[in-house]
Amino acid sequence: MYTLIFTVFIAELIISVVIIQTLIKSDKKIIVLNEQVITSKEALQNGLSGANESVKTINSGIKNTINFVKQKQKEYSRKLVKLLILYICMIFCKSRYKQAAIIFQLAIALKDYINDSKNVA
Repeated sequence: MYTLIFTVFIAELIISVVIIQTLIKSDKKIIVLNEQVITSKEALQNGLSGANESVKTINSGIKNTINFVKQKQKEYSRKLVKLLILYICMIFCKSRYKQAAIIFQLAIALKDYINDSKNVA
């Protein structure tokens, strides 16, 4: 009976020694890994802040491009409307609607006078 208790005690002692050795080895590995994380932490933070700045720059560039395209779209649509009005006026000037052509010419002259007065002021 004492041999059985002695055998179980020795087995438990061997198991506890193996567990303790495994914990010591894993603790050393964790310390090394922690040191690597600490040394690379600053580099990671610098990289992430650089990436953040890059994303902000790209975002502002895209917004500026969108605003530029919208501005050009408005500008070209205004030019298109002006051209359409001019061609309609030219059609009236060449057709039999001479009185309407005179009215359009007066309207264009008035518009030019208003634009010139805005440019002077």
